[in-house]
Amino acid sequence: MKVGTTANRLLTSLGIGAALVVVGCGGSGVVAPPSVRLAGVALDATSHQPIGGVQIQAGTKTATTAVDGTFVLTGLSPHESVSLVACAFQPTNVIAPSKSGKLTVRLTELPVTGTVVSNLTHTGLAADVTEATVTTTGKTDGTFSIQGPCPNGILSLSSAGYAAGTVTVGDTRKVTATLLADPATTVLQEVAWETVQNWAAECVLIEPDTLAYTSVKACIALLANEARQGYQNVSEVVHSVTYTTWTFPRCSHARFGPKTYAHVASINYTLQQTTPGGGVTAINGIQHMVQTADGFWRWFPLSSNCT
Repeated sequence: MKVGTTANRLLTSLGIGAALVVVGCGGSGVVAPPSVRLAGVALDATSHQPIGGVQIQAGTKTATTAVDGTFVLTGLSPHESVSLVACAFQPTNVIAPSKSGKLTVRLTELPVTGTVVSNLTHTGLAADVTEATVTTTGKTDGTFSIQGPCPNGILSLSSAGYAAGTVTVGDTRKVTATLLADPATTVLQEVAWETVQNWAAECVLIEPDTLAYTSVKACIALLANEARQGYQNVSEVVHSVTYTTWTFPRCSHARFGPKTYAHVASINYTLQQTTPGGGVTAINGIQHMVQTADGFWRWFPLSSNCT
């Protein structure tokens, strides 16, 4: 019997490869390859600026880029997969080299997209969208795209004629926000509705307390009747808006009023209105509006019984 052959068969039956056997004193098997030290820098693929805070991982080994984007990861195996993750960038994987070296990794920034709409018309608004030091202006249909925000980031929104607002970025990186029209914008929109005889849109904005002496249906009927008689509002100019305390007069037939409201918008305007004879006359006046909990500025229909 050949001793060497029997020994090899025994090792094989035990699942031990012959290449891993240490032979005799001073003998050696296969030597493990040296570990790799990877030094590098993470850059924005578009701006080429360094990215701090990028999480780097290869197996159980981790590192984080410094403010200047640099990082060092040690103990890697040659050709080991290395992942780079940052909340505002597309996750990226690279392969460690066969020996220690330096590497530049360029990450692609992920946008946050969304739409800003008006609470009055439910149509898009061109709004300025800001996150930290980055600002972009949306399109006239209300859509926008901004680079840089992470999930849970806060976007600040502003548009002329509307109260500023904010929206939080979610994991989908897609947002929708509604801005609240200010009193002047609301008054001008009411006249715009009248020019196309959309009485219902205007009348749903009457102040809820006025339902003590009128109704949305009665409001619509009144405006439609005035238009049939030739009195049609066609345009309006708002000269000023001041905020004050104001008292609604007494309505004897409805047992309503007087009632005092705080923070009332007092709107000084000039209204252009058609007349039955075919002309246009200018009407100067003051309109009072109160903001309700839903954010709408609401108006008070006139009534001859409220004096």
